[in-house]
Amino acid sequence: MTPKAKMWMKFVCLRIWPLTEMSEVSPIQAITTYGILQKQQICIGKWIY
Repeated sequence: MTPKAKMWMKFVCLRIWPLTEMSEVSPIQAITTYGILQKQQICIGKWIY
């Protein structure tokens, strides 16, 4: 994983969808990180609710 991807994954895992275990990445966290790296527009409110 690139340093930029690691930074975004950490941000998503800590701030948007927090988990107790950083070693486990849920599919939604991976999709969100991928969307950010691809510079896609993401509506977090839709995913949460």
